[in-house]
Amino acid sequence: MRIKPIVKLVAFSFLVAAALCCGYLRPPRLPRPTPPVAIGFGPPTAPPPTSTPAPTSTVDPRQGFIVGRSPDGEWTAEAIGNRPPVSMRVSRADGSATWAVTYEGPVRRQAYLKPVHWSGDGRHLYFTIYIEPFELMLGGPLYVTGSGVQRLALDTGAVEEILAGEGQFQVFSVSRDSTRLAYVRSENDASWLVVRDLRDWEDHRWKLSNEPVQAGDITWSPDGSALVLLVTRGPTREREEFRTKAVLFDLGALRSKTIMPEHLGEYWRLEWLDDHTFYLEDPDIEFWYTDADVKAWMIDVRSGEIVPTRSLYGIPEG
Repeated sequence: MRIKPIVKLVAFSFLVAAALCCGYLRPPRLPRPTPPVAIGFGPPTAPPPTSTPAPTSTVDPRQGFIVGRSPDGEWTAEAIGNRPPVSMRVSRADGSATWAVTYEGPVRRQAYLKPVHWSGDGRHLYFTIYIEPFELMLGGPLYVTGSGVQRLALDTGAVEEILAGEGQFQVFSVSRDSTRLAYVRSENDASWLVVRDLRDWEDHRWKLSNEPVQAGDITWSPDGSALVLLVTRGPTREREEFRTKAVLFDLGALRSKTIMPEHLGEYWRLEWLDDHTFYLEDPDIEFWYTDADVKAWMIDVRSGEIVPTRSLYGIPEG
């Protein structure tokens, strides 16, 4: 989820200029992390998310709203409440099972539980605390997916923590085949992309900058062998603008390279057209009057060739 361009400069008013790394980087291996355990978002003092069988007679009676359906249509997720404590009902279409997931805190903004990924084998639902967009407009980050990632086993109702949220805004994405989790983290004033293998819990990380930058819009290739990440550095004392580049991370070769150089502002639509072709658009809607005004590019991630093209979608709504 991202905030519209008109409020982006406000969101960056507190950042220091950051120098972005470029070219090929080989990420160091991190110590093998502890496998996920059934604990919740936030510090240990915060009540963890819990999941229990919930017959109709014990389901939270409050009105819910649908926040997701599994690709096969077998499961539906409904959010209940928009400020913690909140809950989520996950129900099988035939009525044979319903799980009630609850969350007490520490996030105190307007937020609710929301699915971020349904596993292809139909066994798991990955979900997060989703922060309402208007909560982020003034002074908030550019890129936000949610706070923490939890995994619900649809056969047993067990909840496991995949990424600790600790009440913080975060950027993350689960790969299409559910085998990897990619997320952005800050550490000692440096920013990193971390890719965690959910099969053996081994992490690899790439340094994005020696100083804080904002990064997001993680977009996985169709075959899951690579991903593209936007990296944005913000206003300085000399200039009130921010610049964004697109970086490709090859998870097989464990290398990264810039596939789109720094651009004033940021990009909007990002999409893999096939395993080797990436598409993105310029989001500066203030200067879009017709579809012909939309700047768009196709990038061959193997050769690095960048080809300007007409928008595949036209002017976005809003």
